[in-house]
Amino acid sequence: MWPFGKRGKERNPSAEAAETILHDLELLARIEGEIARFYYLCSETFPEDRSFWQEMAASERTHVQYIQRMQDLVRKSPHLFRPDHQFQPASIRLFELSIRNLPDRTRLEKISREELLSLVVEVENSAVEMNYGRIGTTGDEEFNRLTEEIDAETAAHRQSLSAMLARMEA
Repeated sequence: MWPFGKRGKERNPSAEAAETILHDLELLARIEGEIARFYYLCSETFPEDRSFWQEMAASERTHVQYIQRMQDLVRKSPHLFRPDHQFQPASIRLFELSIRNLPDRTRLEKISREELLSLVVEVENSAVEMNYGRIGTTGDEEFNRLTEEIDAETAAHRQSLSAMLARMEA
């Protein structure tokens, strides 16, 4: 492989790897923030489930904080991080598309609680399939712990939503 990038400058694979991970994390932080805002909107639209949706929104805001910390860790020691080849950038795009399809306040007021839960289960399924643990490989224990926490909390969200939906359908 040719060791030089654009304009004859020497390539730095470590920096390129870190930039790839940072880009993916930036997209994910933005998406998680959008989900938090949507869940807060759900708490206002469905007062009977207000505390549930507020807890979900708070959890998503925590994910944003985790991701921001992960970005700090990558910036601090970029040489410790490599993109994981199992992680597909298409996963982020699919996740982002599922977020873009969430209803706004006007449409949200016209759907049932069951329809809302079905929609949100699909969003959380997309997040689970994406698997934060595959963003990058590193020996950084804090980074790995944060990805594991996000993945575990996302799986718990999916279970809570599925259980709530099952209770409504029973």
